[in-house]
Amino acid sequence: MNPLLDTPAEEYQLPGLGPIWVKREDLCCPSPGPPFSKIRGVYRGIAKLKSEGTKVVSYVESKISMASWGVAWACKQIGGIRAVIFMPNYKDGTPPLLEYHRQQWEALGAETRLMQKPSRGQINAHRAKKELKEDFGDKAVLLPMGLPFTETQEETAVQIHKSNSARFGCVTVCVGSGVICSGIVRGLSESVGGLVSLRKPVKVYGIAIRRFDHPGKKRTEILTRSGAMGGLLFPSVDFKFINTDYEYLDFESMEPPFPCNPFYDRKAFRWVVENYYKLEQPILFWNIGSGGVVP
Repeated sequence: MNPLLDTPAEEYQLPGLGPIWVKREDLCCPSPGPPFSKIRGVYRGIAKLKSEGTKVVSYVESKISMASWGVAWACKQIGGIRAVIFMPNYKDGTPPLLEYHRQQWEALGAETRLMQKPSRGQINAHRAKKELKEDFGDKAVLLPMGLPFTETQEETAVQIHKSNSARFGCVTVCVGSGVICSGIVRGLSESVGGLVSLRKPVKVYGIAIRRFDHPGKKRTEILTRSGAMGGLLFPSVDFKFINTDYEYLDFESMEPPFPCNPFYDRKAFRWVVENYYKLEQPILFWNIGSGGVVP
């Protein structure tokens, strides 16, 4: 049985502005799992890999990501599949947040392997694949950066239907890999089991967590994943990609009235606050996760 939870859309009052609704996807995974919504697709995706004969799943971790925590939790829940996490060995010591995340994934039974000569992402991935091949043969899979499982998109679309998100004037969400955003676009452009009745176009704002050199390419990638480029996007959704000047590791200090990740969701939340009166009401803020600080 899938242990993940449906999450509420809660109303908050923004001082000096007005109401905003927040989809609390940070609540989707019970403790000791991570508070972020990509875990929905991670759980299903790893379960599928196990059914296909995979014995080991692996990931190359970064400074602020909760991906490996999610991979370890999913493996623990599913059982019979092992998590191996590759972590850069920084010269000046492990960053406190990464150390905290490491403690979480190891408590769930994952193995940590230090990369003695960490380099760029593609080089690290190549080294990790080589080591996995040598140790486990064809029974190991290195998961791609950002965990872009199709199942994540599908599960996000289901949450769109269950929360009747089409009743909002716009849906706002942070964009890193764009997988969650594509699921939102997909969910708003389809009807599953009659749960959603679309009567007017819904605006979707995907707000970048870092500056993209080619924002048009990112927008096309999101729409392609959602099915829009294949003709599945109905006139019920109007998607706009918002580029920003953030760097990936920038910490956003603005604190919303709900748990919100300072490296991801808070960046989008600041944009929503600064553009509140320009946005279609009522606003739904899709909170992908919380965390991002050492407790």
